[in-house]
Amino acid sequence: MFSFKNSLKMISAALDGPGWKVRGDFIAPESHARGRFFPRMRHLFKFLPLLVRFVVYTIVLWWRRRRVFINIFQVMKSKPFYGVPCGGIGSGAIGRDFRGGFCKYSLIPGIVEQNVECIKANQFIISVRRASDCECVYQKVLSCVPHPTNPLASWDFRFPAQNICYRGLYPRSWTQYEIPELDIVLICRQISPIIPHDYKDTCLPVSLFVWSVQNLSSNDYEISLVFTFRNGTGNRTSEKESLCRAEEFLHGKCSGIKLQHSISALEVCYALGISNGDKISISKARFNPDSSGENIWKPLIANGNFSQKNERSEGELDLGVAICAQFPTKCKSSAEVEFVLAWDMPVVKFGGGRRQYRRLNSVKNFILQVVLFLHFQSLIAHYEFASLLCFLLEGSSKLRDSLITKRSSTHPSLSYRLVVLLLFLTRKS
Repeated sequence: MFSFKNSLKMISAALDGPGWKVRGDFIAPESHARGRFFPRMRHLFKFLPLLVRFVVYTIVLWWRRRRVFINIFQVMKSKPFYGVPCGGIGSGAIGRDFRGGFCKYSLIPGIVEQNVECIKANQFIISVRRASDCECVYQKVLSCVPHPTNPLASWDFRFPAQNICYRGLYPRSWTQYEIPELDIVLICRQISPIIPHDYKDTCLPVSLFVWSVQNLSSNDYEISLVFTFRNGTGNRTSEKESLCRAEEFLHGKCSGIKLQHSISALEVCYALGISNGDKISISKARFNPDSSGENIWKPLIANGNFSQKNERSEGELDLGVAICAQFPTKCKSSAEVEFVLAWDMPVVKFGGGRRQYRRLNSVKNFILQVVLFLHFQSLIAHYEFASLLCFLLEGSSKLRDSLITKRSSTHPSLSYRLVVLLLFLTRKS
């Protein structure tokens, strides 16, 4: 939905309230340079029987095509830049970086890809043009995560880290981007569908991004916000395993593009969508995420959209999709636009090779969940301890179709278990 607002109080209100607050240039004080632990020689003999058992157990799991749950030889370290993840409970998750990136995928049951860095092609981009002469005066990627020069060398990743402020309180987060040279402030409100007493919709694999662009200057601007996403999860072993296909869709007031591919031999579909509005111009494009990215960057500078016909990319091993919302912002006012990210894995494979059908496994339901969540704005007052629910999401929990259909949305046992879990987590913290 698009709307003009005369009140600009949202700039300070977005970062008020409880939650984890940090700036984009935050560096964790903890030291992560400590090496691996190695026992002393006098203790090593006591660990030999345990070591032999662990090696045998690892070989057995490897033969069964499974992984060790806790691998003492490959210690997983937590990284100090994780923010509030995207997605509902039981449908997998896509992690976020408080600096603006997408990372830490847990779409495959039992596997949290924590070692994968932020994906360079998954970004939000802003392009600002003067309304008087339609000249591009500012264009940058809304992220301060450091990346190597290639690929996407034509994209500008030099957004100042000190101009990013973040507040996280699951299932929501707020990120504020300041552009002082233009007197423009952007606020991204990320929402996951954690709805009390509604366990069916809480499992939706979607996340909403409500962008508020606030023009504090005396000039009128034309704003273009772009959301880009590529195939895979950032793991190079599974990015080129299948051919990708992009398909545009229009359903009701939602317009978007789907990206169909596979991850670890499992069918996956990503979808990017925008809620239509009277003054919003929506355009879509496809691009090669391993190229320079000029077919995305240059049209934005020239036109602020992807109106020119883009190359049709089907049957590619690496494929990215982009969706752009172009809208005007008058001086001393603000505008709002809604993006949505959704994913669908109709069949998942667990460690033992057993397959289970997921809840939303049809194209029709997949598009409907995008449309319904775009219009979901009624969130109750947030309790501080409810933020601990993110551990359920980041733990790669999965809900089967039978678990959803056999229980009603108000089953007392589900409510009881949820309350007990919250009390336990609160006491531990």
